Amino acid sequence: MIAWETQEFVSKSGRRIIIDGVTLKDAYNILNNWVKSNDQPIAYSVLMAKLKENGHPKIYRGSIGHIVGHVSDQVSEVTNPSIYPSSIVVHKGTWNTGDEFWTLEGGTLPPNKVIKANRKAQLSMYQNDVFKRTW
Repeated sequence: MIAWETQEFVSKSGRRIIIDGVTLKDAYNILNNWVKSNDQPIAYSVLMAKLKENGHPKIYRGSIGHIVGHVSDQVSEVTNPSIYPSSIVVHKGTWNTGDEFWTLEGGTLPPNKVIKANRKAQLSMYQNDVFKRTW
């Protein structure tokens, strides 16, 4: 069980972003439900819209990556082998994860250890793990 607590992040522009535990838990639930009912990645914009539908109006492009990354870190700590839900959250149109995905440090096979030449194959493996395993 994951204890969802309020997190503080600093944006690229230096602005403090505070995300409450309820938002993080709702993001986790949205991603988990998405995996159970879909077989394709979810776009950041779709996840943002779903969070807003759940009553989280302050979700925007500068915060969604932090939310997804934190959820992924937390899930990777409690799954074995570790899976990264953020691997299924992609940019609409390109279907690529955000660059920040490749800086994640947790888990048994952390993305920050993957060399650039192997990222496409590794991302496919991560996505397969997310869709095929219970988390």
